[in-house]
Amino acid sequence: MCNLKRLRLAVNLAGILLILFSCAKDPTEVERTPTSTFPLTTDSRWEYDAMWHTIPFNDSSLTDTVTREIFRHIIGPGSLPGIPDLIVCDDTVITYLEGDVDTFINRQWLKIEDDKLKMFAYDDFSIGSEPNPYIYDFPHNLLDFPLRGGKAWIAWIYDQYLENKNVVGIDYIELPSGWRYCDVIRSTIWNSTTNDTIRSAFEWYSNDGLMGIEYAYPTSILYDEFGAILDSIRSFENWELIDMEVMEP
Repeated sequence: MCNLKRLRLAVNLAGILLILFSCAKDPTEVERTPTSTFPLTTDSRWEYDAMWHTIPFNDSSLTDTVTREIFRHIIGPGSLPGIPDLIVCDDTVITYLEGDVDTFINRQWLKIEDDKLKMFAYDDFSIGSEPNPYIYDFPHNLLDFPLRGGKAWIAWIYDQYLENKNVVGIDYIELPSGWRYCDVIRSTIWNSTTNDTIRSAFEWYSNDGLMGIEYAYPTSILYDEFGAILDSIRSFENWELIDMEVMEP
């Protein structure tokens, strides 16, 4: 199993702290190979540990942490009505909360086309159930290759909501084989009518796939049954790569 350690070197955003976690050798010796693909080879697998943190402003009793495991697996070729030559990817999500275990599958229908990683449909379903894919009117552009600093694109638009992505810097992560070069993407989902941010994230990608994610959600206000304010809370979620096996094309 891989213990992922990060060295954030050049994320060019104000307020981002550059932190050195661990270093077995100089990571800057690693060849900088821009991310130019996403592995969609059948039976490629990734395993992530995920932690969801709820942090209140005042009342510590509202502090909460939810633990998840995510097992990503490239199932193989697939298709949808009128959309041939897709690749099916499953995220099996296992959530541990107060002694209970909940498991579901998030299935995605993907394709690399026009130098973009596109998602054409998705579905969340229970193990043993049959998926019922929701097909987008327009595919979501998850990645725009090659990733390089300053590149920006709109991932998707739905009514007044949209997701912007831009490459903000580079990173190195440490695996048993040594340090790995990554490109860092900042993504923001926002409401274009109210100009409110719905969710922001940093995503780490290499040519071996998704290396990690950090999500952040806006501050929320909690009310009691009479409408009085109880507290405000912030929520965060982190995905850390634990293990992976990328099959050769």
